[in-house]
Amino acid sequence: MRDQLTLDDSVDNYRLQTAWQQVLKRLSPDVPQAWFDRFLKPLRPIALDGNIVKVAVPGRFVFEWVRDRYLAALQSFLGDELGHPVSIELNIEARERQAIPAPGSMSVAAPQDDTKFRPFEKFSFDSFVIGQSNRLAFAGSKAVASEPGMKYNPLFIYGSSGLGKTHLLHAIARELLAKQPNFPLVYITAQQFAEEFVNALQNNRVEQFRRAQRSVGLWLVDDIQFIAGKD
Repeated sequence: MRDQLTLDDSVDNYRLQTAWQQVLKRLSPDVPQAWFDRFLKPLRPIALDGNIVKVAVPGRFVFEWVRDRYLAALQSFLGDELGHPVSIELNIEARERQAIPAPGSMSVAAPQDDTKFRPFEKFSFDSFVIGQSNRLAFAGSKAVASEPGMKYNPLFIYGSSGLGKTHLLHAIARELLAKQPNFPLVYITAQQFAEEFVNALQNNRVEQFRRAQRSVGLWLVDDIQFIAGKD
């Protein structure tokens, strides 16, 4: 009986892992590469229990991002691949707290190429649909892309969900990086910024965090409404 259970478990795990890879393959063309690498690739399916699939998530920020944006799509695609409806249970992994370096031993690592922000190819100025309500936002974004820091600094784009705010941010980045591939540009969500700031506070790295922000030439912050009402 013990051997039979072990065999069944391994078969279920193989089915789950194979199905999960197919789900990621189906999602990847429609998800910005930076988002895919940061939020979806680190997810790990760890158990299939009937119709419940347990997925390990590296941190609360990723947990909330996946839950709010892609959980429904993941469940739908995974159900297709497994052949029956499933409900995904996201589980935040416990991470060991990194030791704080001794005074004088801290060094700032050089940025890695694989973490460099790559704007979503579909989000360009050419593909943006211009209407009466978004002409000003479009013009302001074009001005920022042509002369970063000189015009509309800062530029704040306000609008309901789905009206193209993220599209314009990616379009700015695409146009600027096409002309200056090494321009010090950062794309970040307000929630991610808040999480990194809290981590800096907890690990006594506030000054290092400040220096990192000061080295940025163009700062693109998405979902800025997240910081509303927060101290």
